[in-house]
Amino acid sequence: MIVEKNFDNYKQIKHVVNTFTSMIMDSIDADVDAPDTAAGVTTYLPNMIIAGGCFKDIFTGKKTKDVDVFFKNNVYYNELITMIEMCSKVELKYENNRVRAYKYNNYVFEFIHPDVLSGSATHIINTFDFTITKFAVSFETDPNLSPDAISTVNSLLKKVVCHSNFFEHLHLHKLVIDQDTLPNPYNTFFRSIKYARYGYSLCAESQMKLIRLVKESNLAIDGRLDMYVGID
Repeated sequence: MIVEKNFDNYKQIKHVVNTFTSMIMDSIDADVDAPDTAAGVTTYLPNMIIAGGCFKDIFTGKKTKDVDVFFKNNVYYNELITMIEMCSKVELKYENNRVRAYKYNNYVFEFIHPDVLSGSATHIINTFDFTITKFAVSFETDPNLSPDAISTVNSLLKKVVCHSNFFEHLHLHKLVIDQDTLPNPYNTFFRSIKYARYGYSLCAESQMKLIRLVKESNLAIDGRLDMYVGID
């Protein structure tokens, strides 16, 4: 079950979220044709969501390999990418047809193309396979503010959306598949092997579920099997 939490209760994640916000602000500043920085941030951030395994790493004190950034839709994606690439403080690390990854202040932010996965924070994390990756932070405009007050960075509310058992399963190093279907069971199978190297193991019920889903899947039949798609 997906639940909403108070962002202010999780001081561990504030640094990565604030760094991401600063990256967006610096990118807007780098574009002379962009709107005022504060107004630009309140335009772009509500369309973006930070989600996935980076929070697992943060809460367990591990170094974060990358931070996945998703979009609710594709309205501002191209516009924002153009701004980011104008910013001298941001370095393009790698790109493919699924993501563009940028380094900023010791973090690598992976911007997932909206055609790969987009939607609300709840929708996005519900597509993830393991409950320990179902954690997201979204940015919302405060509905109680006047239109004039909305055009400030501080007017945005940060909202945490996560699986109700996220912290329990993380503490137990337990891999749980809580949904009845998976977009790519083969991908989940190989991810479970990767996680096993870090001390996480599939619970018995999830083992049986994954075996069933792999058997029922026809992804390998047409020769287009994608072994690891890289989305948490």
